[in-house]
Amino acid sequence: MNHATLSPTTSYDDMAQKVTDKADDMIGTARQAADGALDSLQEKATHLASVAPGTLSRVAAQIDDLTRRGMERAKAATDTAKDQAALAGDRTVSYIRNEPVRAVLIAAAAGAAVATLIGLLSSNRRADRA
Repeated sequence: MNHATLSPTTSYDDMAQKVTDKADDMIGTARQAADGALDSLQEKATHLASVAPGTLSRVAAQIDDLTRRGMERAKAATDTAKDQAALAGDRTVSYIRNEPVRAVLIAAAAGAAVATLIGLLSSNRRADRA
């Protein structure tokens, strides 16, 4: 990809989209985990209901209620995470538009810090292997 032809706004819009996409992926993962937990609980409730019908029907209702509340909390948490990621992306783009020189300097400093950290970690691993 030729970055010279992209405007900073386009690059940062792409970055904000990637953040939003990552939040969507996290939401999907959380939903899959919740669905798996729900399926497992329902299977166990069905098995228990066949063993002792009277008491277990109440337990099954409680499990369904707990599952529903857990799903609602998971959805609320993922919605909050998605909203925060979108807000962070919007703030980042706004900051970059208002302070482009500072944004580039901050990005360069962050890149240098990450490169230094990677260099230190890789040299420590080489020293440990020797």
